[in-house]
Amino acid sequence: MENTSYIRKAQETPAEFSVDGLNLMFGYYQTNLPKLLKRVESNTFLAYATFNEVDEIEQRYTKKYIKRWTNGGKLSLRPVNGGHYVHWTDERLLTEIHDFLRET
Repeated sequence: MENTSYIRKAQETPAEFSVDGLNLMFGYYQTNLPKLLKRVESNTFLAYATFNEVDEIEQRYTKKYIKRWTNGGKLSLRPVNGGHYVHWTDERLLTEIHDFLRET
């Protein structure tokens, strides 16, 4: 990842750790995301990692599921090159999220 202002901010600001935060993390980790996204009823913006040049196996799984996720136009999919840290990989993503929220 490039050493951008977002990366520096993430490194300088430690995440708070709590039991509630840990429960949320484990709950999200155990979520069946493909099944959940099929049931989305409101407009949703999903930025997802492509895993391009990061993890070939995960890249294949991601491509497989992305092809299935259309949900009648309720789901806006945004590929981001990289691995798990999608939110820090592309600075334009924050603007796109902002614009999506304003339009919704």
